[in-house]
Parts: sequence; structure tokens; C-alpha cells
Amino acid sequence: CVVGCTLQSNSATWANSGGGGIYAQTLGRSLLSNCVISANSAIWTGGGLSIYSATSEVANCIISSNVSINSGGGGVVIYANYALRNCTIAGNYAQQEGGGVFSATSVSGDPNNIVVNCVIAGNSSGSALYHNVYNTGDRSNFYWHTCANTPNAPQAPNQGNSTNNPSFVAASGGNWRLRGDSPCMNAGSNQNWMTGGLDFDGHARIYYGRVDIGAYETIIGGVIVKCR
Repeated sequence: CVVGCTLQSNSATWANSGGGGIYAQTLGRSLLSNCVISANSAIWTGGGLSIYSATSEVANCIISSNVSINSGGGGVVIYANYALRNCTIAGNYAQQEGGGVFSATSVSGDPNNIVVNCVIAGNSSGSALYHNVYNTGDRSNFYWHTCANTPNAPQAPNQGNSTNNPSFVAASGGNWRLRGDSPCMNAGSNQNWMTGGLDFDGHARIYYGRVDIGAYETIIGGVIVKCR
């Protein structure tokens, strides 16, 4: 397990190499939680993350400003039974498809990837069609309650997915928290692991009865007025 770490400014520089921040290939379970994966690069796929593990999970992580120099998957490339849960994937770049996420055919032939409660927005690519998400085969069926503007890589209907602007507080400054008017507030799917769990900022993972999409819970501030 890797918890609460910053993985930043790393590079995978040999030919056809992937996973600038993390490259994982194992048959065991691995968990990455409440981490920042930022400003990493790879010559090939997965500027931030390239994971082939059979049972990996990445939860409450910020994956931003990573680059795939010659291929796809600027933020994340998915090749196995891999779960992205309540992650924010933004501001990444890929030379080819999938500036945010590239979901490819599994090395084992098993397509059971799960992307749930994630924001995949504000990414870019050298491909004119697939800036945020690129899927091969039937991978679009494995997105649930995810916010991603993907006109050319549609997510499955009736699974809580959205193509709306997530309304970040300040995308230009790398603040990927949600504004109070974000459509991602209270729009996720509550899961057992969230009971007693915390978001990236250390707030309760479920704050208003239903989890927010992305790594952060949005807490609406107010003014207390004392009446006589």
C-alpha cells in the first residue's frame, strides 16, 4: 500500500517504457490512496500511472499534469482488473489518444476494469477526438458515476455518468476542488469503504448523505447569525 504520498517529477525514459510515476505489474493486491501523482512523464503509455496488476485500486488520488510523450494515456493507462475510485484526473497530456485515461485490452483478455466516482476533465491530447478518455473494445461499460466530457468515447448510459463541466475552483492554478455549484456534488455512488473514510483533504468521505464525484468532498460554508 502507498498512502498519503506525493509522486512527482519522475520519468520513464527508456524506449517504449511506461509509468512515469508508477509502473506496477503484480498478481497481488495493491492500493494507492490519498496520493498526488503529478508532473511525471513517460516515453510510452501512462505518464502518471501504468498498471497491469490483476487487483489494483487507486482511491482519493489527484492525477494531474502528467505527460505521455509518444503514446496515449497521459494520466493513466489501464491494462488489467483495475479500480479507480473517487480520483480526479485533470490537466494531463498524451501525444496520442486519452490525455486523461487510456483503457486498453487487458493482457489477460479480461476487460473488467472499474472506474467509479471519478472526474476526468481538462486533459488534452494530440488526437483531435480523445482528449479525456480513450477506450478499446467494450471498455465504455466499466465507467460508473464518472464525470468526463467524452463525445467520441461515450460512457455507458444508465450508470450515473455525466458529461457536464465539473466546475473546478481554479483549474488554471491546479485547484481541482469542486465549486459549490458543481454537478459532481452529491452525485456519486456510496460504497462500503467510505464509512469512516476520508477524502483527499481529510474530510468525511460522505458529507451530505451522498458522496461527491472526485477526490474531494465539497463543504458549503455559511454565516452564523445570532438573533436576540
